[in-house]
Amino acid sequence: MKLVMPTSFQVLRVLNDRKRQTAPNLAEILDKDSRYMSNQLNDLAGQGLVRRVGPSDNSKMFEITERGQIAIEYADEYSHQEASEFGRLVNRVLKDRRASGSNREMPVSTIYLSAEDFELLNSLQEKDGKSIEEIATTIDRLPGIIEAGLARLEAEKMVDQGKEGEYRLAKLGSLVSGREKEYENMGAREFTNKVTKELVLEDRAEE
Repeated sequence: MKLVMPTSFQVLRVLNDRKRQTAPNLAEILDKDSRYMSNQLNDLAGQGLVRRVGPSDNSKMFEITERGQIAIEYADEYSHQEASEFGRLVNRVLKDRRASGSNREMPVSTIYLSAEDFELLNSLQEKDGKSIEEIATTIDRLPGIIEAGLARLEAEKMVDQGKEGEYRLAKLGSLVSGREKEYENMGAREFTNKVTKELVLEDRAEE
């Protein structure tokens, strides 16, 4: 998890305090260039620390995620030299908190996925557990990019990381993977509603 010091944490704190904001609003609040702030938000969204919200799938309004709130809590432990370790720390805390809560916690926000996200999810369909290196070989992308993408998908409860460091599809990821055409045709909000209903039905069938 690579962040820009101190700007990334400033953005997260503003979103945490003032809820939803656009890039121009944040630029005004933090006295930064609007285009630079837009790039910052896109980068933070790619790492699962913030997400787009609003009636449009291309909304320019952002809010902080649970993962972003945890990053704020542990901000003192971040350094550029230990960026990857910090990302793993945030993931562990997030996983522990969710494990101690309801096992039937449902997605509460719209599912936003890129072509690269679907590529990662689809690569995990082929085998029950893959290392970052195996995935990188399969889809020909750098391990660092793979790790960042998996961290974001784990924050969105679509993949799980095992004790040996291997990744596998979580229940939500299993429902989503392989459905990129459907996602593209339906749009993020309608697709999310459909998948959420499927997840509820699947949970009930297991009871």
